[in-house]
Amino acid sequence: METRIQKWGNSLGVRLPKEIINKTKFREGSCVKITKKNSRIVIESCAYEKPKLENLVRKINSKNIHKEIEWNNSYGKEVW
Repeated sequence: METRIQKWGNSLGVRLPKEIINKTKFREGSCVKITKKNSRIVIESCAYEKPKLENLVRKINSKNIHKEIEWNNSYGKEVW
């Protein structure tokens, strides 16, 4: 499969064809690591992707939620 390198802002970019995307876990917004190995350019998934807040919040339940934390008395004009 062949494609072309195209200008993208001040950089150059390569579009990944749908056939390749369908065979990988890559999706829009996926974190990828690009390296050069010998004469090849390798695109790999990042070892770690930053979790999304909504996915973390979805995991909160009555067994893992913490209790309210007492911060002591207020000083100055804080409203508790």
